[in-house]
Amino acid sequence: MVTVPSKPVVETKTYRRDCVALERARILTSARTHVFIAFDLKWLEGEPDTILEIGAATLDLRPGFLRPARYPPSTWAIHSRFYVISENRHLINTRHAKSNRYGFKFGKPYIARQAKAVASINKLLSRYPSEQIAVVGQFLSRDLRKLRELGVEIPRTWPAFDVANLDRAACGAVNGRRRGLGVICEELEVRYFGPERLGNAGNDAWFALAAFAAICC
Repeated sequence: MVTVPSKPVVETKTYRRDCVALERARILTSARTHVFIAFDLKWLEGEPDTILEIGAATLDLRPGFLRPARYPPSTWAIHSRFYVISENRHLINTRHAKSNRYGFKFGKPYIARQAKAVASINKLLSRYPSEQIAVVGQFLSRDLRKLRELGVEIPRTWPAFDVANLDRAACGAVNGRRRGLGVICEELEVRYFGPERLGNAGNDAWFALAAFAAICC
């Protein structure tokens, strides 16, 4: 019987980048110097310029601001906002990404015009020192690009962490594909998670931040 030696696992550049991001995220969370703000956007299928929902969630790890005041943080420390864009309220997704607009779990939804929602998010960001903000999200890059196009003031100097990338590094999936938020939350046993709660921008921002905390804190 001939034994064929297994091929050595070669770390890709993408995987190494994810590992660096994971280490940086864990350093920032343990230092407790930052407020982590997660975003999620929903737009009309095939029309990314038509924004339907915006979700934002905050986790303030700074001493004196973290409530409950324990670390690793409780999910009670995560606070979510959910905006339904009123001028597009009559539009819903039904094909690939089914709407869950009326399933917000973590507070009261705000029905607002897009400009007012953007102004509200900028006001939220202005509450914190700019050098102490980091952003989080699931498959984050496109949401960040769209938020900036809308007028949300997110400097490119802010640390930005994609939960899917952090999960890949934390799992040691050298050549693995990025996993969806539902799979990550189920494996991490994120509190309050249920697959039926996905598809709502406010919920998805909250779950992304809860998963981030579970991986990095």
